[in-house]
Amino acid sequence: MINKLSVSICVPAFNEGKNIENILQALVEQKTENVHINKIVVVSSASTDETDSIAERFAQGYSNVFLIRQNERKGKASAINAALGVISDDVIIIESADTVPDPDCIENLCAPFITDKKLGMVGGAPHPINDKNTFLGYIIHSWWWFHRNIPRFGEIIAYRNVLPRISTTTAVDEAYIQAKIVKMKYKVMHIDSAIVRNKGAETIGDLIKQRRRVMNGHARLFNEEHVKIDNMTRSSLHLLLFEYQLHSLKEACWLIGGILIEMYARTLGAYDYYIAGKNPFVWDIAKSTKNFAFEGAKEGSEG
Repeated sequence: MINKLSVSICVPAFNEGKNIENILQALVEQKTENVHINKIVVVSSASTDETDSIAERFAQGYSNVFLIRQNERKGKASAINAALGVISDDVIIIESADTVPDPDCIENLCAPFITDKKLGMVGGAPHPINDKNTFLGYIIHSWWWFHRNIPRFGEIIAYRNVLPRISTTTAVDEAYIQAKIVKMKYKVMHIDSAIVRNKGAETIGDLIKQRRRVMNGHARLFNEEHVKIDNMTRSSLHLLLFEYQLHSLKEACWLIGGILIEMYARTLGAYDYYIAGKNPFVWDIAKSTKNFAFEGAKEGSEG
């Protein structure tokens, strides 16, 4: 008989009132067999909307839901560290507050830790709810397809509780944790069946804002931790040339447009880091990703 794996979930949040009820409801209703969800810890970083009141209501209704309030917004990494201070489980999950996990997400994400003691970290599979029949929607679906197949982790991760805290100045917490786990000689793995629903940017400005921050964060990670995430993953160029499928000339044009946006955002991110010396660990929110109309979102979201 397999002993249940004890896990806790950290949900860093800043003004996530539009989705915090969706994610918490989905988390308390998770279907698990070999995984025990010990704690669900919402860390609200000086939220000014209804995030705190909704999270508090769940904390009163469910004994494993907890709310930590931060009086000052110091970035996602700081929020994660606050949760780590009250978590002592075998495995820690970090899930973005603007996502919604499928009912079996946590079980599928964490079950591999039970049988593979060399496994140190896993990442789930974000599936956007954006309409992929639009230019930006197509780009968002394409980018997350590449992320899932490289793989590059985002939105939800789980890792063994071997890091007491993470750097408070990293703007790419998943990549930072991945780098640390790999340095400790653990394996990392993508779990395609651990699906979370998310929403990509609906404006080009928000998309550039997100990708600019990620480029800056990866450059900082490489210079401070001496780890380039690309060296631990598959080639984006190989995926583009040999595995990614284009179905029309319109899609080809949209993909080229997306590549140009990515190149521009990377250039801005490099400028921010190498020339301007900026560190966006407390970042400007991409507001168009927060209007998460989840009802019926699963239809047409695969891609």
